[in-house]
Amino acid sequence: MKKIFVKTGDQVKVISGSKKGMIGQVKSLNKKHGLACIVDQKIIEKDSFSKDVSFFFHISNLMNYDFRVKKASRIGSKFLNQKKYRYFKCSGNLVEEQIFPKNLLS
Repeated sequence: MKKIFVKTGDQVKVISGSKKGMIGQVKSLNKKHGLACIVDQKIIEKDSFSKDVSFFFHISNLMNYDFRVKKASRIGSKFLNQKKYRYFKCSGNLVEEQIFPKNLLS
């Protein structure tokens, strides 16, 4: 079984497939099949309300998304004060310190 690098609640970007470029939040993981349920918040302009739409993607088609630099990045781990943290390799920002916007489209 391949190691799963995303966790529930992480922000990810789809890097291949029919929804390439979509940014969403991981709602749940299926470790047996390697699938992640991604929630995308769509705004319906006709009725002016938001609707959560979820899609299933294989984890090989996902990358963690860093909102501070607006870029998808790989994840590494490092120890700070005897505690293990995940960080983005492109920017060095910690994943746990990310503050995610409620509306992913803006």
